[in-house]
Amino acid sequence: MAAMVPFEDELEIMTAMVAGCQKGGVRHLLFTSGTGVLSIEAKDGAWSQYTFAEDDPYPFPARHNRAVRIQTETVVREGSTDRLSTYVIRPPLIYGNAGSIQIPQIFESARKTGAACYLGFGLNLYSAVHVEDLAEAYCLAVEKGKPGALYHTVCGEANFRSIAEAVATVVGCGTKSLDYEEACALWGDVWVDLALAVNSRSIAKRAVEELGWKPRHLDVIDDIRNGSYRQNFEAGLSEFTWASHG
Repeated sequence: MAAMVPFEDELEIMTAMVAGCQKGGVRHLLFTSGTGVLSIEAKDGAWSQYTFAEDDPYPFPARHNRAVRIQTETVVREGSTDRLSTYVIRPPLIYGNAGSIQIPQIFESARKTGAACYLGFGLNLYSAVHVEDLAEAYCLAVEKGKPGALYHTVCGEANFRSIAEAVATVVGCGTKSLDYEEACALWGDVWVDLALAVNSRSIAKRAVEELGWKPRHLDVIDDIRNGSYRQNFEAGLSEFTWASHG
């Protein structure tokens, strides 16, 4: 399940869902969270050294209802019984099949401004996973996962300047650095704060060790330059929006 509702509503929904699954004889429940709960503010697009495995402490102030999302994760993880196995999956930036949230935003910036834009220095990093590798991780969680476990699904990372440079290569334009106010005017302050003005770095230690997860798609930049994003652009889908994964 992936929720697109306010965090407080999500907590209420998942609390009821766990209770319903316990009573209804459901065997497996997977909740899609996200590594956004580990994001560190980077309004200037600066690099951060911090990266997190599943159980590493997070020594920074809570951002964007992080506490509520963590509470939801806890409700799900503690909902396992002798009949119901629950799991929490935390994907990072999901890409592939020309879909994503962040990557199409960069394409859209090129359409609107004539340049592929990024924030500040553009050195802030977001871990990434291909949608097909993510799907495999969900299957493995059901097959091999430990009840109540939390799994990161990460394979590589990229900074936003590199993403913008790859987009610019596809589109045939230059790149442009925006300050925070300019970025908010272009993309909206909510999504800038959540998805672009952050470092969000994580590793998938438990998914690899416990599930035997072996992702096959290793390079988000190459997929933009030479893979599905270029193919879609050259096929005439040059007006990118917040595409879903096909």
